[in-house]
Amino acid sequence: MDKQIEELRAQRDLIQQHLEWINRQLAEAEGTQAVNEPNKTEPLSTETEPLDEAPTEHSSTEATKPIEIDDNKLKSLAPPLHNDLFRAKIGCLLLFALGIGLFLFLLFGLPYLID
Repeated sequence: MDKQIEELRAQRDLIQQHLEWINRQLAEAEGTQAVNEPNKTEPLSTETEPLDEAPTEHSSTEATKPIEIDDNKLKSLAPPLHNDLFRAKIGCLLLFALGIGLFLFLLFGLPYLID
């Protein structure tokens, strides 16, 4: 059990380092300094809240309202039905079928044409 806890803590530290790097990259891209960069010498808290409990915050009426989406916007967000991957699959299948047909013709049809 101790080994699993150590592995989880090591993974958490790696993720924290990655998040810090992402924050620095975003700050450089925006041309500002990272505002919420955590202190690297401060250890992370080991206390966690139990997952079985529900959140204490009350949901507002805005959170329960359904989201209205325009049909045109929804269609524009959907991927096209005939994209390049689909065309590539069809092309590979056709090429395979032609190759098998050519092989069968050369194996069985050509000897009869030569005689």
